[in-house]
Amino acid sequence: MILHPDFRELALQYGQEEAMMIEYFRSKIRQGQYRREEKEAWIRGSQAMISKETAFWSLKQVRRILKSLEEQGAIVSRLTRNGKVRSKEYALMNFLESCSDSGRIDD
Repeated sequence: MILHPDFRELALQYGQEEAMMIEYFRSKIRQGQYRREEKEAWIRGSQAMISKETAFWSLKQVRRILKSLEEQGAIVSRLTRNGKVRSKEYALMNFLESCSDSGRIDD
């Protein structure tokens, strides 16, 4: 995972693990793994999937970090349904301009 230059400021504002989760979401956006809706980029993924992909956070840690980010207003989440499978989507708040070099997520 490539850390954004403002990682230190994010860590001071939200906490180190929370800043790392923001970087995880930013990397998903940079890789094009998001769904655009108005001015938001929604990343779909279960907490178990995030835990598996990061490999250094347990499911319990992922839940705690996501809850902390939601409470601090850094992300929003919503339940989605794809057939019988329920999942969550997450959107970063006020960070989209920092997800690509040009400041746009639709390059």
